[in-house]
Amino acid sequence: MQEAKPDGIIFADPGFYPSLRKHLPDIPIHISTQANVLNYEAVKFWRDLGVSRVILARELSLKEIEQISQKVPDIELEVLVHGSLCVSYSGRCLLSDYLSNNERKANQGNCSQPCRWRYKMVAEGNPDEQYEITEDEKGTYIMNPKDIALIRYIPDLIDAGVCSFKVEGRTKSMYYASLVAKSYRKMIDAYYSGKEPDVTELYNELTYAGNRGFTEGFLLNKPDSSHYNYISGKGNPKSVFLGIITDKISDDTYKISVKNQLKIGENVDFITPESQINTTILEIFDIYGEKIEIANTNAEVVIKFDDGPEYWNKGIIRSKKEEAGVKTETRLHSGTCY
Repeated sequence: MQEAKPDGIIFADPGFYPSLRKHLPDIPIHISTQANVLNYEAVKFWRDLGVSRVILARELSLKEIEQISQKVPDIELEVLVHGSLCVSYSGRCLLSDYLSNNERKANQGNCSQPCRWRYKMVAEGNPDEQYEITEDEKGTYIMNPKDIALIRYIPDLIDAGVCSFKVEGRTKSMYYASLVAKSYRKMIDAYYSGKEPDVTELYNELTYAGNRGFTEGFLLNKPDSSHYNYISGKGNPKSVFLGIITDKISDDTYKISVKNQLKIGENVDFITPESQINTTILEIFDIYGEKIEIANTNAEVVIKFDDGPEYWNKGIIRSKKEEAGVKTETRLHSGTCY
């Protein structure tokens, strides 16, 4: 770890702290959201031990975050702003451990998310008879929260004293991580440049990555029944991740590492860190230079588009499900320190 020189180490178990300080004295230490830090006295405790940043629990309101910042101004605060929410308090759920025979531990970054599973009731003595668990507008559905999406509130969180924003990414694709990071980066940069961002456009862009519907979590109010997804526990993106741009041959021709099947004539979005354009696939060539109609997953191909970005460093291509004729049922309800 000393040789790798990470920017920081995130941990949650207090018993691990002495070893971290002893063996890695020069590397900043951050306390994880899994440690369930909910108030300023807990933040003071970790600050006094030498922790440089606290990733606050997901169950805090904007007012509580601001209070913590005011009471403990000499420590960095980080907040989860995008991704899955846990049905339990941060770091306190043992469902995954129990239902996976201790093989999938939530606090080790490997939660099997049993809160997303479909369940049936079985009457004791009659295991062959299964009953659907149903819900109504009064509640009873407690296991499948929507994903948190706080892009609208980035200015408020910065003003409250937050210096770093956490997004889910460990089990996500490069497409998901890049799309989410790009949207939040635009929001952060707009704040510091004094510009007025198109929040609706940025919010809508996030819907193209997998999600279970969006919620503000605990930031403004305590969650009610509208903060849960009653339809599906799986993320349902409005787009298909088609490929990664690996090299530029000319202004309209690029090498592509294919992630999902693509074909000539397909309308796609060409997305780079600097720009996003809509274009059409005109020609596809395999590694032998032979022209092909369709490129399948994991193929390495060269594609000519009818247009390309003005500037290119790296990028991805995607298609929108509506344009591809794929049915989507997404339903929405409405780090870097400086």
